[in-house]
Amino acid sequence: MASSRKSWAGRALSLSTLGLLLVGCTSAPGAAPGPPEEEAPDFSIEDVDFAAVEWSLSHHGRMIPTDGLSFASGPAIIETVEYTIGVDAIVYGDADGDGDLDAIVPVSALDVVGGGVELGTAWYLWADQDGVAVQVRVPAALGNCDIVVESVTAVDGGFEIHEFHLRSGEESYTECGDPGSDKRTRTVTISADGPDGELWPVQTAPFAAFGGACPISVAFHGDPATADHFPAPNAESAALAGDRINTWPVEEWQIFRDGYSGWQLVGVNVDGHSGCAWTRL
Repeated sequence: MASSRKSWAGRALSLSTLGLLLVGCTSAPGAAPGPPEEEAPDFSIEDVDFAAVEWSLSHHGRMIPTDGLSFASGPAIIETVEYTIGVDAIVYGDADGDGDLDAIVPVSALDVVGGGVELGTAWYLWADQDGVAVQVRVPAALGNCDIVVESVTAVDGGFEIHEFHLRSGEESYTECGDPGSDKRTRTVTISADGPDGELWPVQTAPFAAFGGACPISVAFHGDPATADHFPAPNAESAALAGDRINTWPVEEWQIFRDGYSGWQLVGVNVDGHSGCAWTRL
């Protein structure tokens, strides 16, 4: 009997030890899986609240842009001028060829001195760059006493701008805001070929040229070009090409006169179509 008790005791000990070992080898229950991560919605520039983002605005459309402005609390203000976004007039289209929508946004100016004087509207390009709205600082178009912007529409390859410019001398007998006789229809895109990689408005039709607002001429005729002209103040961009290129001086706007050292903006006519381009001083 003693031998039998030892045998059962040994078996009991072995079973007990085995049980402890099995318990020790069993994994503790893992933490319950959390909820699946929600994917961020695809970015669309159509969803951007342009009143809530930071802006660079060119005072009167002619001055070097003032950075860090916002419309979050109402009109943006520079000196005595209030600037307002034309939210209902924003146009969307692919202007840089990457397949994503970009935008061109109108900003109207009102001088509040003397009861309020409408000063015109500047149109600014915004690009979708990797899911972020990035502004092109130089206005793509400017409507004022001398230039009437009739319409801005999205087309294949960019935005089409229909506008009328005063020719030299027409300002003497044309009411402010009435269209001049120089009708232009141009397609504007967003390019990375601006100075120092700055996003830049480039015209692609009816000929390659500067795609920003073009000042009116201060000459009655042009002269044959004697130097290369470029869409941007960047000599690495492609020079304008055509069978016949004439150039002439335009009104001096501070944004162009002082903003890009060593360069000058001039009026150009390429094979019968007028616009603006840059040449080195």
